[in-house]
Amino acid sequence: MTAVDRVTALDRAERLVLGWAQVYTRGLSADAAERRLGGLQSDCHEQRCWGDEVGASPVAVATSMVARTLAGMPADLLWRRTAHATARDRSRITRGETMRMVKTYWWLALAVVVGLLEVALGVALPLEEQNTGALIGGIVIAGLGLVSIAGIAVRRRRVVLGDLLIAGGALPVMPWLWTIVLPVLGLAVIVAALVDAANHAAVAAPDTTANPIGRDAFVLPMVGTVVACVLAAVVIGDGATAVWLVTPPVALLVSWVALRHRVHGSPLMLTGLVLISASVGSTVIAVASSWLPVDIYEDQGFLDVFVQLLVVAALVVGVVLVGVGLRRGRDRARPA
Repeated sequence: MTAVDRVTALDRAERLVLGWAQVYTRGLSADAAERRLGGLQSDCHEQRCWGDEVGASPVAVATSMVARTLAGMPADLLWRRTAHATARDRSRITRGETMRMVKTYWWLALAVVVGLLEVALGVALPLEEQNTGALIGGIVIAGLGLVSIAGIAVRRRRVVLGDLLIAGGALPVMPWLWTIVLPVLGLAVIVAALVDAANHAAVAAPDTTANPIGRDAFVLPMVGTVVACVLAAVVIGDGATAVWLVTPPVALLVSWVALRHRVHGSPLMLTGLVLISASVGSTVIAVASSWLPVDIYEDQGFLDVFVQLLVVAALVVGVVLVGVGLRRGRDRARPA
């Protein structure tokens, strides 16, 4: 056989082998297909070298290549099925991780928006008012907006500290009830950041005796929302409206904790839930009164302040009682 015939026979056999490989790797990822084709090219080269070493005829070597390909077709199809399933599972895992990240850290994007709005409003305030008070207020608002944004960078290394910075930086938007969207966005950031901080503190400190936040991870969000409520009440001078804004998220958090820990029948917890419900109801009445012909809080003076303080006290005492009830319920459920 001439050299041309020898090359032609081996090349045809190799083209057949690689052509079949291109068929069953079609539709797979480029990396998987390239690795498979590279391995087969290496096998064909080794068979050529083996034929030269033992003095086998080119036809015998080419026949061996084709025979091995035909015999390995079922295994090739099984390999394709496995590779396709692996790629599909990897894609599903990637999509699942992406959705999990979005669900877990959606509030960080919201924190950036709130922080940028605070910076913009803090800069615009002294330009609009042009007085010393507006200048100081603008500096404080813009500065806390930058603190909130900086907290996102800090939480990469120190999660709890970063979350606290984010929550504190979002506080200036709480009193802006004339643009209801901003307080709602700020409250969402505050609650989410404090819940995240409490959860990470609980994970980082499994020794519950050394870290009370780890024992009752809901305490920090509750305290944070109450602080936000008090700040809004002091700044706008309308405690009923501020409590109305903050009370529903607090009540929802308490209900979520009660369901999560599955503690039922505790008198303290039931009393706390009643007080929280009463505070929610009173604030709803206060807000509804603004839609009625007669304002029940109009010109009430000391009575108005007393009612507002009573609502806040009911909320705080209710939260404390629920926390104590949960703690006692878990202590009873803990094995001796």
